[in-house]
Amino acid sequence: MTVRRFLERGRGRLRHADKAVLALLAIRFALGVVYSVAVPLWEAHDEWGHYAVMHYIAQEKRLPAPGQSLGVEFDESQQPPLYYVLGALAIAAVDARDWTPPDVNPYARTGTGIGGLNMAVHTPEEAFPYRGWVLSAHLARLVSVLLATLTVWLTYRMAAVVSAGCRWLALTAAAIVAFWPQLLFVGSVITNDVLVVCCAAWVLLALVKTLDSWPPRYAHIVELALALGAAMLSKLTALGLLALFPLAILALGVKTVRRRERLGRFWALTGGMVALALGVGGWWYLRNLASVGSPVLRYQRVLKSLGLIWSDPADLAIRLKPVSLWGALRYGFLTFTASFGWGNVPAAWWVYALFAVLLGVGGVGCIGWLVRRGEPKVRHAGWLALAMVCVLAPPIYLLLYKGTELLRGRMVLAILPPLAVFVTAGIGHWLSPVWRERLPRVLGGALAAVAVAVPFLYIAPAYAPPPVIPAEQVVNLPNPVYVRFGDQMELLGYEYGNRGRYAPGNVLEIRVYWRGLVQMERNYTLRWEILDAEGHAHGTAELYPGWGNYATSLWKPGQVVRDTYRIRIGDDMPSPGMGVVALTVLDAASDSPLPATDPQGRFLGLQFRLRPFKMAAGMTIGPTDAGAEYVLGERIALVARQAQANPDDHTISLHLTWQALAPMNKDYIAFIHVVDASGATVWQVDRQPRNGAYPTSLWDVGEIVDDVIAIRLPDDAASRTYRLHMGVYDPDTQERLLAFDPYGRRLKDDIIVLALP
Repeated sequence: MTVRRFLERGRGRLRHADKAVLALLAIRFALGVVYSVAVPLWEAHDEWGHYAVMHYIAQEKRLPAPGQSLGVEFDESQQPPLYYVLGALAIAAVDARDWTPPDVNPYARTGTGIGGLNMAVHTPEEAFPYRGWVLSAHLARLVSVLLATLTVWLTYRMAAVVSAGCRWLALTAAAIVAFWPQLLFVGSVITNDVLVVCCAAWVLLALVKTLDSWPPRYAHIVELALALGAAMLSKLTALGLLALFPLAILALGVKTVRRRERLGRFWALTGGMVALALGVGGWWYLRNLASVGSPVLRYQRVLKSLGLIWSDPADLAIRLKPVSLWGALRYGFLTFTASFGWGNVPAAWWVYALFAVLLGVGGVGCIGWLVRRGEPKVRHAGWLALAMVCVLAPPIYLLLYKGTELLRGRMVLAILPPLAVFVTAGIGHWLSPVWRERLPRVLGGALAAVAVAVPFLYIAPAYAPPPVIPAEQVVNLPNPVYVRFGDQMELLGYEYGNRGRYAPGNVLEIRVYWRGLVQMERNYTLRWEILDAEGHAHGTAELYPGWGNYATSLWKPGQVVRDTYRIRIGDDMPSPGMGVVALTVLDAASDSPLPATDPQGRFLGLQFRLRPFKMAAGMTIGPTDAGAEYVLGERIALVARQAQANPDDHTISLHLTWQALAPMNKDYIAFIHVVDASGATVWQVDRQPRNGAYPTSLWDVGEIVDDVIAIRLPDDAASRTYRLHMGVYDPDTQERLLAFDPYGRRLKDDIIVLALP
């Protein structure tokens, strides 16, 4: 065939191709590019480990040697090489010799997200237009986008074969694969998981084409062998697909015998298929076996344990650890559907609900589709189901071997192409013929809308740095402090969320305003602590600024940043009462705190404490007009008192009940003096209520506050008479609040005089 005839034939096929499929592929490719740009570099499982292998192959023009380490965290150099070779070919022309592994955010691995969601510190070097290693990494991501788009095409072809050319079923199944959020994410970052999905779809397509024609065509046999060989070189978890190999040979053999055809052609075809598949995919395993004595370079213990299935199944049963089925299924569903970043960026609940309904309706309907007469049948449904089992088997075995509930959805994502066929058939069971024809547009459009929204609603905001605001707009801050930490940064002010009122178990939100003083080369750590009145911690967070997204090495001198932090208050935090937020700025390299100084340069300590906030749970509010024993400054009432003597240790327990009559913006001091008959003071204490644990500025109008004071009397107290003088004063002016008795008469010297038992 001449080149001209070949091109004309290709154009002819293209003209007759389904325009809807071409449009779907174009949209899927464009969406993949959007995702690859929205997800910052290295914000996917082990991404820089995968890129390091591509980078090595592109630079060294050879594969890493068996057992060789590339010296990076999450080293993937011992994985099968096909994905990395494809990526290396894509980036070979780009000069990326200056690439180094990223600076890691050490607080992103807490599992709670409180230390930030970004695993890497992202520099302006990563911004568009891309150059050097950044361009190289994005080209590597483009390989994943192309593989994911190819998966959509292979799914369409496979669905068309098993449905005997049912266009709406093939289009809808392809649309489900195209707009599945997790595959969009995995298919836009550097990971060999996308190649596994692509190879699984290719293996299924080649398998059903081989089984669908008789006698088997040489082209289909070759395609199946190539697909299985490629799967062997994609990832170790794809080896489960090899179980289809002997079963397919057995099916062809049975078919040959039933048709009473010669077995010579059968043995020639299957022998050639086995030889070609092993030749394409087996050489890497033989290389490892010759070099290190094992066909695989990872999971060697897991591979050895498989031998116990035949030799000692009882011992294998002991080694496998029980896991929570519900926990594994729940985590597996979430990460199979929509889990981004390093598994720490979820979507909203409605996204999971939507796909749960989709799978539920499709699953129930699929049963009816398979058993109901008159429905167009999905041929080779058993093979599709068997392929799903083959994909699920390795991750589930690893789950049991490690005893973890983390069934990672990306590791079973290869079930998506056959699953999409079953779900589409199941949904079609509930629809009339007219609505079946509309299903690709309706369901595909809905899924496309979700897919378009995801990067803008969930992915991009998770990695957005805090807003930079003009310095001239930093006016009228709620709590201006202008505290400097070393010579590096300045805390201009802050404000609490929720009006500064919280309860145990709540998440405290605090917004702060930072200003960089110099260009910082180090990334300093912020340690936030929630303390009770006695200084005990009931909540801690250590992280980089910007919730990890704006490390201090990225700050520019004079730049003002508005940042928000959220810290969970411990369930054991005393309430009602006072809480305090303490801030320490640490040099991560030496773990030493920076000194805090006020605007006048006075040393405040190695920790700066913000103004108290109110722990409001459990407080009691009463009417303010119910009468009081004494009124102080029309702000505070003493509504009850009780004194109980303890003769054994010469102490008196004084129980006071205060009530707030008006809002207070000061922390007033209560004084209690014990005076003898001559007027001399023999014991005294000046303190805020509850010994400073609940200052008056936190009281609500009408709130009733109990207070207990332990009074120490002289040893000869039994033979003498004492009185109690008490009152309240302003700590700034030292002036006492005006004191009145229950009849409104002002007390002498604004002192309440009480007899002691």
